[in-house]
Amino acid sequence: MLKRTITGFFIALVTVAFFLLRILVDYRIFDILTYGMAIVGAYEITKAFSNKLTPLRKYLAIGFPIIVMPFVTFLPNYALQIALLYSAIIVLVIIFDNKAEEGDALSGMGLTLFSAYYPTVPLIALQLANALPNGVALMAILAVFLVAQLTDVFAYLVGSLLKGKKLIPSISPNKTVSGAIGGLLGGILGSVLAYFISVWCGEVPFKNAETFSIIIFLIFSGALLSIVNQVGDLVESYIKRKVGLKDMGNIFPGHGGMLDRVDGLSFVSLVTFVIYSFLV
Repeated sequence: MLKRTITGFFIALVTVAFFLLRILVDYRIFDILTYGMAIVGAYEITKAFSNKLTPLRKYLAIGFPIIVMPFVTFLPNYALQIALLYSAIIVLVIIFDNKAEEGDALSGMGLTLFSAYYPTVPLIALQLANALPNGVALMAILAVFLVAQLTDVFAYLVGSLLKGKKLIPSISPNKTVSGAIGGLLGGILGSVLAYFISVWCGEVPFKNAETFSIIIFLIFSGALLSIVNQVGDLVESYIKRKVGLKDMGNIFPGHGGMLDRVDGLSFVSLVTFVIYSFLV
């Protein structure tokens, strides 16, 4: 428990530091945090599929965030082209990968592309959210982290206290319906906090909106993102069950791997970018 607490404090400290650097120095510094999450996540997912991926395929998958994500930050007009080109290279290389088993091209292609895209593509959405204009960016990325974190915390606390019927025991035996409802409330709280913190920092995303409209947006977006976060957790649990792993890694003592920390967050990043894009 002590190890988990210390690790959680360290993770929170690093995250806050990147937010401060984003506000005080340059918004693009925040993308360094996103790079780290994506690269380590890609490594962990390829490791989880280690018996089904040749070394070449692992390198191709890990290379996707390394090559593509800097373009999203510094040359966004060319990022899509680079991503598509790299994806095409993956397909072509896999077809001619002579170390793969006979007839393995299609399944290998699917796993390699999946390892390249998850969690990188959802985290690219976090980069794009970070670059949104008109005071929306800070609130968007705050919403990602606060909704994801508070959903998990409230789901754990309420679920542990009330227990009750299991949510989907075949995928995650510890998650309960009461915990899911608690997570929903935590997500709404995270959305509200994201708004007030961004206003406190001087970035006002709803300059001409009525108070009632702002409240409705915060409640519904927080609830939606909380549901997305919980779906992301279930997807991660499903993958771990399929590959026979308890944790995706051990980079965070007491917390597992990077994917164990950003499973729901990566899904939330994608939906948050879509929602907040309409506010620009």
